Amino acid sequence: MKKYLLTKSRLLLTFILLLSLLAFGILVPILLTKKGPALSPYPNGKNFAFTITADPDGNRLEKDKLIYDFFTKVGLTTTVAIWVTDATRLSGIPDMPTDLKNGDSCERNEYLKYMQELQKRGFEIALHSVSSGNDYREKTIKGYEKFKEFFGAYPNINIMHSTNLENVYWGKKVVEKGLTRRFIALFADRASFPYGGEDPQSKYFWGDILKQKTKYVRLWGTSDINTLKFNPSMPYHNPKKPFVNYWFSFSDGRDVGIFNQMLSEENIKRIIKERGASIVYVHFRGFVSNGKLNETFKNRIKTLTQQKDGWFVPATTLLDRLLLMKKVRLTVHENALFVTNLNSCNVDGITILVYPNEVLYNSRSIPIKANEEGEIVLESLKPGETYIILRDQQFLKPKNEYPTTLERLNMILQRSLVYIKHNW
Repeated sequence: MKKYLLTKSRLLLTFILLLSLLAFGILVPILLTKKGPALSPYPNGKNFAFTITADPDGNRLEKDKLIYDFFTKVGLTTTVAIWVTDATRLSGIPDMPTDLKNGDSCERNEYLKYMQELQKRGFEIALHSVSSGNDYREKTIKGYEKFKEFFGAYPNINIMHSTNLENVYWGKKVVEKGLTRRFIALFADRASFPYGGEDPQSKYFWGDILKQKTKYVRLWGTSDINTLKFNPSMPYHNPKKPFVNYWFSFSDGRDVGIFNQMLSEENIKRIIKERGASIVYVHFRGFVSNGKLNETFKNRIKTLTQQKDGWFVPATTLLDRLLLMKKVRLTVHENALFVTNLNSCNVDGITILVYPNEVLYNSRSIPIKANEEGEIVLESLKPGETYIILRDQQFLKPKNEYPTTLERLNMILQRSLVYIKHNW
C-alpha cells in the first residue's frame, strides 16, 4: 500500500512539474521580455504592491490583536477574512451536526468589536465562508445578512474554507472537464467531495448569492512572492463558471516559517525590480509565542514597508485597480504615445513607464520629463478620454501644410490649361 501511494505521489508530482514547465518555462519569459513604453498597474508612481489575506483558522483575538496593531504601526493595511458564526456542522465528510469552534468568530463580541475597529483603520474585512463547517443555503444567506449588519456592506471577497461542502466550483471542478480534472480527482481525495455551492439541486446551493453580493473569490496559489507574475490576468472571469464574478490568485505564506522565507531580502528586492504585486495567503499560526511577535516576522515586515513607493493596500483595492487598468490602453507610435481610458469612470494616477529622465511633450508642446525611474504620472483620465504624449513635437503638425514644389508646378500648369481653354 505504501509503495502504491508513493507511486501515485510521484506521478502527481511529475504532472505538476510538466504544467509548471509549460507555464513558467515558456509563457512567462515571453511576457517578461516585452519591451518599450508600458503602463504600470499601480497609481501615482508606485513601484510594487503588497497585501495579505489572512484566514481565521485557529485564530484567537489575543494573538490577532498583536499582529494587526503592529501592522497599523508600520502602515500596512491588509484583508482580514472572518467567520460570522461558529460552525454547527463538520467541514467536509462526514457531514454531520457538531459543536465546532475552530477559532474566534463574530459570535464572540470582543472579537467582533475589534474587527469593526480594524475596518475603521482601513483594513478590509472579508469572508472565509460563513462558518468553518458545512453550511446549508439558509445559513449562508443569514450569514451574509449578518455580515452586512456588522460591517455595513456585503463582503467584496469570499475566501472559501477549503473543505466546506457549500464551496462553489471546488474540488475537481476547479478545472474544466478533461485530463487535468481526472488527475486531480485521482490523486487528491478531498477533490472528490460532493461540493455543491453552484448546483441549484444541492442543499448547499448559494451561487446566486455569491454572484449578487461578492466580487472576488480566491483560487490558485504559488510559492513565488510575485502573485501577478504567476497570474498576470487576475482578476479574471470564467464564463463557464458564471456564479463567480472574478477569480484571483495568491502567494502561499501559510505559516511563520514559509512566510518569513517568502519575505527574504532577496525576494523583496526582486518584487520591486519586477514591479510585481503580492497577495500573500496566511494563517497566523506560530507568529505569536508567549505573548510576543516572532522577531524575524517583525523585521521582514519593517524592511518591506520601508521600501520606497510600495503600495500597501487591502486586496480589493489592489484587485479593483488591476481591473480598471485592463481597460486603459497604451498605443505606441514611432513618435507618440496615446493613453486611452475605456472605463466608464475616471482613472486617477495612471503611470506611464518610459526611459529614465526622458523628455517628451504634451499636445500643446509643453515639455514632460520622466523621473529617474522613467515614470510619467497622469493626474486623471476621464471615460473615453485619450492623452497624447509626443516624442517629436512635429508629430501633430498638419500633414501637407504647404504645397510642395511639384504640387505648385502642377497647379500652375492646370490653371494655365483652364485659361487657354476658355480664352483661345
